[in-house]
This record gives sequence, structure tokens and C-alpha cells, in this order.
Amino acid sequence: MGDAMQKAHGLTFDTPASVPSAFLMVTSVALFKDELFTGPSNIGRERIIDELTRMLTGALLYKRAQ
Repeated sequence: MGDAMQKAHGLTFDTPASVPSAFLMVTSVALFKDELFTGPSNIGRERIIDELTRMLTGALLYKRAQ
């Protein structure tokens, strides 16, 4: 799926490293939400989804300086 996304959108990323990393990031937040987001900030589901989307989208578009 990662390779298909690269091809379809003209992206370049290291699929074997990036896809499992993204999966683990999302899974960790889902599993440990209550432990990670405690206190007065009261970070809700939509805010977490928005931030993960922003981070993962930015990572997809990242190009290393040469």
C-alpha cells in the first residue's frame, strides 16, 4: 500500500521504515490515550486525529535536503 501511495502521488519515502512507524504511532495513541493525555488539557479524540493527520501528512511530503 505504501508503494502504491508513492506512485499515485509522486511521493518518496522509505516504505519498510515509514509504514510500520506510522502504524505504531497511531496504535500507541489508541492503546495509551488515557495514559498519554491526562490532566487539565482534556485533549479530545478529534484533536488527536487532527494532529496525527498533520504529522503523518507532513512526514509523507518531507524531502531530505541534499
